[in-house]
Amino acid sequence: SIVLNEHFVETGEIKDQTDLQGTIRFAWDSTYLYFFAEVQDDSLFLIRSKGEIWRDDLLELFFDPDADGMFWNRPSDFQLGFRVDPRLPEVKTWSWFQGGRDPSLTKDVIAKSYVTGNGYRIEGAIKWSYLKMTPQPGLLINMTPAIHDIDQDQTEAKLTWFYRNEKEEGRFQLGQMELTN
Repeated sequence: SIVLNEHFVETGEIKDQTDLQGTIRFAWDSTYLYFFAEVQDDSLFLIRSKGEIWRDDLLELFFDPDADGMFWNRPSDFQLGFRVDPRLPEVKTWSWFQGGRDPSLTKDVIAKSYVTGNGYRIEGAIKWSYLKMTPQPGLLINMTPAIHDIDQDQTEAKLTWFYRNEKEEGRFQLGQMELTN
């Protein structure tokens, strides 16, 4: 499990743990990479749709399946966004690098959520075939979760686990997760 708190601020400012923090857990089988995110956020802002969901409170998962650095907008890399809907269990999803589309429409990504008294939870699954990866014990996956926060006063912040801009323009090094039994 990955814990994101004020020590992982990429941009903006987090007032305290009630402002924003989260825990993301992963599991897998031969078909899916599963994730469960618990996010504490004192002020949910959830109004946008499609490719604009990144401007709301949202969970993002970045993937570099080729392990050669994630390049912005390269179709073999992934920036997947998951935004809760306060009225429904469905999650608004978006995949920016694959031409901008909702991967839940193809059932490549499945996610449900609910809003809690102090944030939200998202439970989801991503098909390995969508990520163009073959899972097996010991597989190292270059990936990084991030949580975007926007408050009612329009201040923003983003917590990112590991996301380092490399010397080559547009190339980002992501964190690494190993699949185990």
